[in-house]
Amino acid sequence: MEHFYFYRSDAAISAGIVDYFEFAFQEAKRKEDCGKYSSASQLRIALQHLRHFLKGRSLMLADLHPTLVADFCDYLVSLRLSGGTVGLYINALRGVYHRAVKEHLVMDSHPFSNLRFSKPSTSQPVLSEKDMSRFITLSVKPCSWQWLTHRFCSCSYYLCGMPPVDLIRLRWSQIDLVHNRLIYNRQKTGHGAMLKLSGEAKFILLEFRQMYEHRHQLKQQGWGHCKCMDTWMNGFVFPFLGTVNRVESYHQLKNTERIMNHCLKKLGAKINLPHLSLYAFRRAWATTAYIDYKADMSDISHGLGHANVRTTYLYIQQLDHTSFFHLQDKMMRGLRKRVEQLQTK
Repeated sequence: MEHFYFYRSDAAISAGIVDYFEFAFQEAKRKEDCGKYSSASQLRIALQHLRHFLKGRSLMLADLHPTLVADFCDYLVSLRLSGGTVGLYINALRGVYHRAVKEHLVMDSHPFSNLRFSKPSTSQPVLSEKDMSRFITLSVKPCSWQWLTHRFCSCSYYLCGMPPVDLIRLRWSQIDLVHNRLIYNRQKTGHGAMLKLSGEAKFILLEFRQMYEHRHQLKQQGWGHCKCMDTWMNGFVFPFLGTVNRVESYHQLKNTERIMNHCLKKLGAKINLPHLSLYAFRRAWATTAYIDYKADMSDISHGLGHANVRTTYLYIQQLDHTSFFHLQDKMMRGLRKRVEQLQTK
């Protein structure tokens, strides 16, 4: 796809030239300073794609217009990015533009209007309660990342599908072992959440407490290859974060997620569950609660830590189509029965 634009407009010159990339990278830095590392990373990737699309040419804020944005979307699609990924990148760039408008750096010409993106596919199967029991009883080699991953993901399920980012950062100061409660603030929303500790979850947590207390001996018993044991910080339940520096801890978190997702592929292959990922256990808890135990939506919303129950409705709709498929089968059986009755007359 070849595009040749002359994006410098008279409006840009008369309004005062403000370079979009310069302003956008300042915005990415601001996000990092606020601890929004994931958003900053998405914005930087989107800017890299935009630079490649423009072949290194400059772009002023006032030069953004719907045709340019639409052609950039086509360019991203030509890279075989999913509709959801394209939407994430465009939303990141749109946020920069709207901030510039808010700061009166450019007059809003609505360059991002009338854009529609497909939602990410949710076709991957959701773990059933039977699948979870197979995963939990899986025999895993000790002194390995697979063992750490297995215990971590089991604990996530026991704690109402607790998000991995929150579980990785879990501290002992947030756990009340006397009253079997866990109180913490969600990383994503900042909202407080309180969960009851089941016996299974408490067993895993105490397992890791003993591991921390004997970590030096464990290194000599087969854990030496797991570098996270060397940097395990006092206060954290799990050994994945070795610094309180926000930037370094973010990179450690992303690296931990990458390693554990790789381990889950291997663990899933052993029990014919090829689509395992860290967030599969969060979806599994919600699906089992909703379909198998007919849980109230507000209770599921509380367990997932959603600030608004409407978010949970959208979440559940994307989780599993089992009940809908059962409805389809039931209706078709009824229709077939009536047709057969008429045909036999």
